[in-house]
Amino acid sequence: MANTDKPPIYLLDSMAFIFRAYHAMRRQRPMSTRTGIPTAATYVFVNMINKLRKDFQPQFLAAVYDLSGPVFRDERAREMKPLRKFNVKTQQFEEVDYAGYKANREEMPADLAQQLPYIQRALEAFRIPILSYEGFEADDVIGTLSCRLAEQGYKVFVVSSDKDMMQLVNASVSILNPVKDNLVLDSKGVEGVLGVLPERVIDVMALRGDSVDNIPGAPGIGEKGSVELIQQFGSLEAALDRCRKGRYPALSAPAVAWAASRSDLAAAPPCAQTGSQMPCHAVASAWCPGMRCSLSAPGPVASSGSCWCPPATPGSAAGSYPGQSSG
Repeated sequence: MANTDKPPIYLLDSMAFIFRAYHAMRRQRPMSTRTGIPTAATYVFVNMINKLRKDFQPQFLAAVYDLSGPVFRDERAREMKPLRKFNVKTQQFEEVDYAGYKANREEMPADLAQQLPYIQRALEAFRIPILSYEGFEADDVIGTLSCRLAEQGYKVFVVSSDKDMMQLVNASVSILNPVKDNLVLDSKGVEGVLGVLPERVIDVMALRGDSVDNIPGAPGIGEKGSVELIQQFGSLEAALDRCRKGRYPALSAPAVAWAASRSDLAAAPPCAQTGSQMPCHAVASAWCPGMRCSLSAPGPVASSGSCWCPPATPGSAAGSYPGQSSG
């Protein structure tokens, strides 16, 4: 439970808002300096920061960034087995090679890349610390800090419009979405928006997958079906348990065929990280979907979610988070 004597901490999902700022101005008249440097995304992003500061007067605000370069999910993706995709015409499954994590993503637009150094300089001018962690994404850093800060009695606001972040919500962590008139989501708010409580968000995301990040879900299950399954059975593990017993829940025809074809569902060893009987590859997007953030056992647990405990680096305290001193 958060200590009301401590000021809340705001963690900004920076790149998400930078991209939003960029796309918000794409249809408007181009903005640039006299020397031709584009400025539209910088302008909108700075206005977003100013509004956030005006509306909430945060004493503690950090901008969390992605670093360029590979992340641990790329290594996990290389270990992925061929995927089984359902062919509607033949009504059969076909095996296809997995192209890789975020393989469908286009390169950052050149006119946006030009503005990133200036956006960073704006954050420095605001004296807003910039946090990142090599080998991990901003989502991972935000998830880790949220868990650790909540443990220390802080109230945390994750400033983001990303649905993946909803799995972090608890009594001490809320989502703040400035895009939707400063909508604040607690546990009941998450249930109202997504249809499930925060602890089941990761199950829903595992079922539906994420086409943007090239994380496939269970075939034939989309946004509606993923929520209905979890609402009906309580968890992904429970739905899969019904499949193991040959009692298929209310799945689409492709999903039933997929579940019936998975011989690995019958005698799956417990997941090393979670103890779950569901195999890590049972659902292609659910890289250990039973993951929960374990504060006592830091180390990345493969998942389609965001809540992570980065491993301790040489010379740091076990489980320390980015920027934390080992002394």
